[in-house]
This record gives sequence, C-alpha cells and structure tokens, in this order.
Amino acid sequence: MIPIFLLALRRGIKIGVLSSLAFGLIVLIEEPFIYHPVQGALLRYI
Repeated sequence: MIPIFLLALRRGIKIGVLSSLAFGLIVLIEEPFIYHPVQGALLRYI
C-alpha cells in the first residue's frame, strides 16, 4: 500500500485512485473473500 500512496502523492489523485482500484481487483481475484462489496471496500481501504 505504501507504493500506491507514494504514486498518488507524486502523480495526483486520478492516478492514485486508478492504481488503488487495480490493486484491489488483483487482490480480489487472488483471494475472493468478502461478505458484501461495500464491506470489502471499507475493510480494505480504511
């Protein structure tokens, strides 16, 4: 998560959000374990 944070600081909010979404999708594909999509997003990014 630190590299994504640093990327967002250097490149801006748009690139940061896109890279975070890509990271979240990759993790979701590797470990598909969420109860509800909103809960998965909240637990992952808060």
